[in-house]
Amino acid sequence: MASQAMGQQAVEWKKSDGGNGHWYQLVYVGSAISFELARSSAQHVGADLAVIPSDAANTWLFNHLVDDPSIWFGG
Repeated sequence: MASQAMGQQAVEWKKSDGGNGHWYQLVYVGSAISFELARSSAQHVGADLAVIPSDAANTWLFNHLVDDPSIWFGG
């Protein structure tokens, strides 16, 4: 799956911007995959799946990852 993955570079939600200092990266794999495969793929590269704990986090992630046209159109 990783060879087919598309996405953008990881971005930090900086504490100075009201964030938590964590890094996020959206990865598009082209089709639905199971939670287990998604998590093991993330862990294989030293990451994990994100849990969105608040409306502020959801808004930040959407504005910095999901709403980026390069993700949907391959840059």
